[in-house]
Amino acid sequence: MREGLSLRHGFSLELEKGIPVGSGLGGSAASCVAALVAANALLDEPLPREALYPFALDGESVSSGGRTGDNVAPMLIGGVVLATATRMIALPAPDWLHCVVVHPSRCWKHDARAPCWPIRTRCRSWSRRARTWRCS
Repeated sequence: MREGLSLRHGFSLELEKGIPVGSGLGGSAASCVAALVAANALLDEPLPREALYPFALDGESVSSGGRTGDNVAPMLIGGVVLATATRMIALPAPDWLHCVVVHPSRCWKHDARAPCWPIRTRCRSWSRRARTWRCS
């Protein structure tokens, strides 16, 4: 962002988040987007969220090794998003659509077993390969 906008100053910030490293929950994208949004707020003329997308792709590339928008795009504009190499497209989502993320390593720990147990009892099967629950 600094180079792309030819800024004379830089930014320094410290992030605290509860997303475990390497969990597959988009933690690197969350960090990237949080830093971009914070830095953008400090600009004399803040950019619209869509203009932050190329910088988010750059940050995700440094963090995860891939220049993909699958995680940074929804974090920038929210909701269901089609992420291409050059832009983000917000997609309509029905009101009845909900998402629940259950991370297996969190469910088997002693402190997290109770909250996850009702979810596990309603689920028919667990796929370790896909890391998904098939629930009714």
